Amino acid sequence: MGRAKHSERVRFFRKLLLPGGIGWTGLRRAFHGGAVMRTKTARISRFWRALFCLGLVVPLLLLSGSADFVEAGVTDNTTGAFADGGVGARAIGMGGAFVAVADDVYAMEYNPAGLALLDRASVTFDYANLYDLGLLKQSYLGGAFPTRWGVHGLSYKGLRVAFDPFPQKLNETTLGYGYGRSFGPFSLGTRLKYFDLSSDFTNGTATGIGFDIGARYQVTDRWSLGASIQNLYSNLNFGTGTSESIPTSWKLGTAYRINEKWILAFDYDGVSGDAFNRLRLGTEYWIIRPSYRLPEEKKHREIFAGVDLEKYPISLAIRSGFDKSQSGKADFTPTVGATFGYGAVRLDYAFEFNRADLGSTHRYSLSYDFKPWGEKPMERVDRAEYAAKKRKEAPAVPPPPPPSVAERRSSGVAIVDFANATGNEDLSWLEIGFADIVADELSKRGIPVVPRSALANSASLPGPEILKRARNLNAGMVVRGLYVYDPSGKMVLTVRLIDVSTGKTVDFIEASGGASDIFTVGRAIGAEVASRIGNLSR
Repeated sequence: MGRAKHSERVRFFRKLLLPGGIGWTGLRRAFHGGAVMRTKTARISRFWRALFCLGLVVPLLLLSGSADFVEAGVTDNTTGAFADGGVGARAIGMGGAFVAVADDVYAMEYNPAGLALLDRASVTFDYANLYDLGLLKQSYLGGAFPTRWGVHGLSYKGLRVAFDPFPQKLNETTLGYGYGRSFGPFSLGTRLKYFDLSSDFTNGTATGIGFDIGARYQVTDRWSLGASIQNLYSNLNFGTGTSESIPTSWKLGTAYRINEKWILAFDYDGVSGDAFNRLRLGTEYWIIRPSYRLPEEKKHREIFAGVDLEKYPISLAIRSGFDKSQSGKADFTPTVGATFGYGAVRLDYAFEFNRADLGSTHRYSLSYDFKPWGEKPMERVDRAEYAAKKRKEAPAVPPPPPPSVAERRSSGVAIVDFANATGNEDLSWLEIGFADIVADELSKRGIPVVPRSALANSASLPGPEILKRARNLNAGMVVRGLYVYDPSGKMVLTVRLIDVSTGKTVDFIEASGGASDIFTVGRAIGAEVASRIGNLSR
C-alpha cells in the first residue's frame, strides 16, 4: 500500500471513530466493501462493541501519531480531532438546533453572537459518556461575564479516550475565549480557541489555534436568525513537524417563539469538504419558568400561581428534537431533554437515541446564574417603626365622620397591604410601604382611594375576606400586590386589579429593580396602576 493511500485509509477510520464521524454503521460499511451488512453485528452487545473498538482504535491511534501518517510538509484534513460536536444538555435536547436561540453560556459552542443576550454572569458544567461505551468521556466548563462593553466568555472542553484496564490514553483539550456584543437587534460574536492533543500511545503532542465568528438578528420579538462559521484558518501542529488543518464548519438557523414559554428552532449545518450536512429541528417548552427569565414587558402570571412557588422559585422545562444527515447514508437521531431548576441553579438533561448504531448518550449540564453586578443589600427597617413614622408624618386631623352612602359609593379604589413573599421577615415593613406609595400615586392623579386605615393588616387576608371588606366600603376596584426576590437578587413587584362586583382579576402589572431602586419601582408601578384604572373606567 502506498503512503498516500495508507494516509487516506487512516484518516477515514479516524473520521469514523471520533465525535463528528459517521459512526458504527460506517465501520460495517468499510469492512464489507460499502454494503451495510444486516447481520448479528447490528445486535452486538455493548461489551463486544467496546472490545471491538479497542482492537481497532489502538492500532489506528498508533498510526495517526506516527511520522509515517503524513508525508513531511503535507497538510491533512481531519474532522475527528477537535470537531465542533455539540455540548450542553439544553441544546442537545433540542436536536442541536441552537444557532438562532443561543441565549446561554453554550452560545460559545454554537454561535458566539448569542453571548450578547446574557445580562448576568453565569457558569456551567457539562458531562457525557459518549455512546455509553465508557471509552469516550467528554466534559465542558464555561462561564460568561457581562460588562458595559459587551459579554465575555471562557470555556474548557475536554475529550478523554481511555481503554480500561489498559493504561494508554488520549486527551483532546480546547480552551476558548469568546466575546459578544449587541447593536440594537443585531449582535456579533467571536471566539478564539487553543487546541492541545496528547497521546500515551505515541508519546506525541499537538497544539493549534482556531477562530469562530457568529451573527444573530432579532427580526421581531418572536423570530430570530443566526449563523456561525467555526474553525476558520485552524491547524494542528505536531512535534514531528507535520500539520493538519481542522476543517471549517458552518451553521445556519432560525427560531420562532410561539409564546414566552414555547420556542421552535431549525438549523442546517455542515463541514467544509464533507458531504454529510445535517438538518436539525428542536422545540423547548417551559412548564414553569421564573419571571426573571421572561421579557420584562410581559404580564407574568407565575407569581400568582402561589406564594410558596415564588418564595422558592422552581423552573421546569421539556425538550425534544432530532438531527438527520442530508447526504450519504441518511441516519436519523432523535433527542429528548428536560430541565429542573431551583432558584439560580439549573440542571439540564438530554438523551440521544443510538446515534448511527454506535450507542445512546446521556448528557448532564449544571448551571448557575449570578446576581447582576452592583446590587446592594436591602436596608433593614422595622415594620412597627415605619408605621409609627408614617403616622407621625401624617397631618394631625380629627378622624372623619362615618361616610354617607353616596360617599361610600364614590370611595373608589381599595389598596390592600402588599404580600411579602421574600421569606425575609425584615422586609415586612414594605407591606405597608408599597401600598402607601401606590395610594399616593393614585391620589396625585385624582383617583379616589379608600382610607388606608380601613384595610390595616390586610396582607395575609384571603381573597373572599378582602372582597367582603371592599364591598362594605363600596369600593369599585381592589389593588392587591406581592413582592418577591427573583434568583438574581432583584425585587419583583406584581400587582393585580380586581373588579369588586365580579371578583375577577381584570389586569396584571409587574415591575422589578435592584435593592437601591425599590421606591422608584414602587412609584413606577403606582403610576401604571393609576393609568390602567383610568383606562378601565373610561
